[in-house]
Amino acid sequence: MEAVHKTAKSGFTQGKEYDEARPSYTDALVQEVLSAFKDTEEHSKGFVCKYDVLELGAGTGKFTQKILPLLEENCRYLATEPSEGFLAKLKENCPNVEAHIGSAEQIGLPDNSVKNVICAQCFHWFATDVNLKEIHRVLIPGGKLIMVWNHKDCSVPWVGKIEDILKEFYEGVPRALNYDWKMVIENFKGFAFRDHKMLPGVHFQGSSDTIVAHFSSISVISSLDPERKAAVQDKIRSVIQEADLVFDNITLPMKSEIYCCQKQ
Repeated sequence: MEAVHKTAKSGFTQGKEYDEARPSYTDALVQEVLSAFKDTEEHSKGFVCKYDVLELGAGTGKFTQKILPLLEENCRYLATEPSEGFLAKLKENCPNVEAHIGSAEQIGLPDNSVKNVICAQCFHWFATDVNLKEIHRVLIPGGKLIMVWNHKDCSVPWVGKIEDILKEFYEGVPRALNYDWKMVIENFKGFAFRDHKMLPGVHFQGSSDTIVAHFSSISVISSLDPERKAAVQDKIRSVIQEADLVFDNITLPMKSEIYCCQKQ
């Protein structure tokens, strides 16, 4: 089994383009993550480990950038990312954070060496028993696995129409919103779900080109050949035009979701 899904491997390579096209995270969502960290800390006093936080699939550092200024000064934070292109952008965005190439399949840390594992916008890509076993191995007893996502609000008609355009490319591709990843955790038995919240999403705004670029950064589209990608982009532009939106000031409605699990 590949450590990184083939669609993610081919679709997530251009760090600069991805970084420019993707939103950050809300303050409220980050506070939920910090609360989970605090809870772990209160229940692990006296436990010596290597890192307070391990971020898997850190990408270009969207979440890393958001949370770093809010962490305790002595917090030991390690960000890992399997894509070299993304890792380069991550190091540029977060020059003071320890960051390495790495995947959930082979974390390369000792047993019981991490208090919290955070996965932002990525856990669905590597939700397998093998990877959960590795995450479970490196977490301390009672440590947290925290997963967060930004979701587009497809109940908004024009967003739903764009989602319909993309559906033909999703077959066989892991997705956050089908929650297959959740079943993997439930069947694993090594983790217990402790918290789940759906929150208002980030305010992601820009021109029609910005919105098209955002949808184009989705792995199933970014991995297409240039001709097919251009055809999809034209369809997305048509939806935006038909929705009668202000082309230079479009808000893409979003929601934020967090799941928190504890090692058993």
